[in-house]
Amino acid sequence: MKKHLIDSNIIIESFKENSDAVSLLEKLKKDCFICINPIIVSEVAYILKKKLHCDILQIIDILSGFIILQIGNEVVKIAYDYMQKYNMKPNDAIIAATCTFHKIPNILSLDNDFNEVCKNENINLII
Repeated sequence: MKKHLIDSNIIIESFKENSDAVSLLEKLKKDCFICINPIIVSEVAYILKKKLHCDILQIIDILSGFIILQIGNEVVKIAYDYMQKYNMKPNDAIIAATCTFHKIPNILSLDNDFNEVCKNENINLII
């Protein structure tokens, strides 16, 4: 099965019933491993709780359908490199570094923050 790491914006937009995000997640859940990391958990939980007024049980339910990949020292080292090489924000660099370390070939995101790193680090950006 294919592996994909999805950015927090896909999960948030899916919760808001954005039809593109919903259909993308439904399609992926059928035949792919969908991964996130603790950075994405944090970003999603913050937005859902503070801005969309979800309770913790809703947040747990939403996030329980994803494989959570760990962030360790090696991921952080790669992220530092990406921050320096591509002038990335720390969270985005950790997300990209998670793909590199765990050999996840695809990042799904609704924004272009990953364009340069994906192009140069052999990661497919699916927008």
